Amino acid sequence: MNNLIRLTGFALLLGCICQNVVFASEPLQSEPFVQRGTSKNKFTEEEDRRLAWLVVQHGNNAWDVVARQMEGRTTRQCRERWNNYLSPTVQNVPWTNGEDSLLMTHFMRWGPKWAAIASFIPGRTSQSVKNRVQVLQHRLTGHKGRRKRPPVRQPTNFPVQYAQSSQSRLPSIDTLPFPAGNR
Repeated sequence: MNNLIRLTGFALLLGCICQNVVFASEPLQSEPFVQRGTSKNKFTEEEDRRLAWLVVQHGNNAWDVVARQMEGRTTRQCRERWNNYLSPTVQNVPWTNGEDSLLMTHFMRWGPKWAAIASFIPGRTSQSVKNRVQVLQHRLTGHKGRRKRPPVRQPTNFPVQYAQSSQSRLPSIDTLPFPAGNR
């Protein structure tokens, strides 16, 4: 009898919990996560002008306020667009040979420490430093676009007789011990 009371109490509790749950009549569609109201498109000239005006109005530390007034843009998008492209401290001119040699010298010394390297090149951000190193590396190696993986080669010291022996062959699927209905 005591177990029946516990079971009844559990059922009542479960009923109260499930009362506020709404079940979908159709299965949910799986779609990639995109924050509602945001855009993955490039910034337009109009958005750039608006962003610059908002930064002048609110300063470059009030990104939540700026993003709320930039329809379809997140705080991070606004901050990174300003810091990497629109800020007056950023140089948007072609790289000079002197900057390229300084960049590669520091890259050879420290590796991919983009912020540290950018501190030695005035007016260049860590993002522009990284992009420029990649451009220079592709020019040196002659690769354009993404590189394809080289084909996998079998080692030359692999014994031919082992590769051709019947022991190395896999059994046929018909000889494997599966039940008849599970093939």
